[in-house]
Amino acid sequence: MLGLGTNLISNESTRQLGYNNTYSVSFDGTNEYIDTGNSFKTTIQKSHTFSLWMKTPTNAELDNSAVIFGTNDTLTDNGFQLYNKAGKLAYTFYANTDGSRQIDSSTTWTQATGDGDGTDNVWWHLVIVSNKGSGGGAGSTVIYKNGTVLTTSNEITGTNQDNYENDNNLYIGSVNNATTRASAIESYIDEFALWDVALDAAAVASISYYGKDLLEDNGGYSSAEDLVAYYRL
Repeated sequence: MLGLGTNLISNESTRQLGYNNTYSVSFDGTNEYIDTGNSFKTTIQKSHTFSLWMKTPTNAELDNSAVIFGTNDTLTDNGFQLYNKAGKLAYTFYANTDGSRQIDSSTTWTQATGDGDGTDNVWWHLVIVSNKGSGGGAGSTVIYKNGTVLTTSNEITGTNQDNYENDNNLYIGSVNNATTRASAIESYIDEFALWDVALDAAAVASISYYGKDLLEDNGGYSSAEDLVAYYRL
């Protein structure tokens, strides 16, 4: 596993995704993962946003439940994870008695088809935005890929998000199931970030397009001060 820094550029040759990876963390899909050392429970109880860049190598062994990041408390059904659901990109978020599962049917997670529709050794910019509801009203969870909305769910109430209880650390490259690592992914992951606000579409588009340092506001992105965690892998 390598963690050697990053190089982000935004010249005309790379503006389709605004990103050029020089270094990242490589996960082998068996026993490699990053323990962030934090559950981020109080952040998950609010509106929040995850962002990362990932690329699955050509001919990678893709497990049908491989997890990009996640943490679960199997006793209380509180947790979240972004993962491969039988070849589709999926995200689950459970808070108290509420649960939400989103599966994007348009994104095919395939091995080396060469057409750019699957992983195909191409970088994806993935963003999960959780807009907390008010009281008993449902909030929304939005999945973006390369600045475009894939799917939206409205299921978890603000009250239940307030009561989210999971003290298990967040894992990157796998999921922490009640302190047990599970469902590792074979992938490169970079620029993993978490904010304690729900980024709007303009901010997501700016990050995806320019790929600049998230510690500095840029274009439609103005939430550098709201970063809770930033792993420049």
